Amino acid sequence: GKGTDGNVDGSIVPYYSQFNLLKKGLRLQHNIINFRSKQINLKDFQLSYDHLYKDRKNNVWILGNQWILEMDSNMQQLLNLYKTDSFGIISMYQDTEMNYWVGTFLGGLFKFRPQDAQPFQPIHIPSDASIVYSITEWKDKENRRWIVTGTNKGMILINPVTYQNKSFLPERDKEFSIPGSEVSCVFVDRQNILWL
Repeated sequence: GKGTDGNVDGSIVPYYSQFNLLKKGLRLQHNIINFRSKQINLKDFQLSYDHLYKDRKNNVWILGNQWILEMDSNMQQLLNLYKTDSFGIISMYQDTEMNYWVGTFLGGLFKFRPQDAQPFQPIHIPSDASIVYSITEWKDKENRRWIVTGTNKGMILINPVTYQNKSFLPERDKEFSIPGSEVSCVFVDRQNILWL
């Protein structure tokens, strides 16, 4: 069935069950799509998908286990297909500078540069933070921009230019500490308040 999936930036993206994605979104016959003069068998990509993300140009990104499909805003045309063999893709975010960030299950954080031959650039974060559930952008009180990730090992702020990072883990005796070591969602509202 059809429903909606909320994005970190507040936009709502329609999502489809696997059956409806095949029938309505991609208009497939026998799991084969034509893309840049080649036929692609989506069975090779284990079509069950985990998340949808709508970017600032209104294109829809379908995140699967080891692949990303870029669709047009009407989900009628496949624009690009990106595949990796090394990690499961579970979150995506496009910052105000139009950079893409991809969070993975057991692979950490990547800067995603679709125009490059190797589009997945690993970003060094603490190695035990291997699951990146959620990604957003936030400005601190000095107006510095940060990429914020919710991970299996707390919250991590990453400088989007230098990639230096700060980790935040729960601290027992601190009144203003994050509530738990696993942060599954990070969100910045219109007043620039960071929510976990």
